[in-house]
Amino acid sequence: MAYSLMRFGGITVRHNPKELVIVKSKTVREYTPIGSSPVMQSIRDDTVTIKGTGELYGGDCFDDYAKLLRVQKKNTAAKLCIPEMGVYTAVLKKLSAKAISCDELIVIEFEFCADLQRKSSDITQDKFTVSLQNETLWDISYRCDVPIETLIMLNTDIRNILSIDEGKRVRLR
Repeated sequence: MAYSLMRFGGITVRHNPKELVIVKSKTVREYTPIGSSPVMQSIRDDTVTIKGTGELYGGDCFDDYAKLLRVQKKNTAAKLCIPEMGVYTAVLKKLSAKAISCDELIVIEFEFCADLQRKSSDITQDKFTVSLQNETLWDISYRCDVPIETLIMLNTDIRNILSIDEGKRVRLR
């Protein structure tokens, strides 16, 4: 089974999500004139709840889980990127784990609360950027708010998305 890369708060979680549920909610205000049908007065996007399960495995699975716990304890919003699902500004609301140490496997359950109000000023309008020291294509995806799939498609010369030379020119649009 092929797993996706999920990234949150600068941490790449390699084998997630295994299951994913995304729920978008809206606030709808209705007004009912006398003797008439209800009329929608305003509709506003509220939040997105992203829940799922996944697996961390390998020799560094406990380190990966500890990193996620540290990010959760900060209780601040960070960028959440799930391939083919987009980039959200989110808070890690819940995180639980069941460890199977003999197999170096941790089964996690997570829940994020994401904000739908993304400022257009936060989105990079440049066509290119230059990679920084120890930066991956994932890092550039977050920094420039461009989906990782788009970066991969536009930069076919980059063979390894987890290792880019410092100063490499990366196409964004």
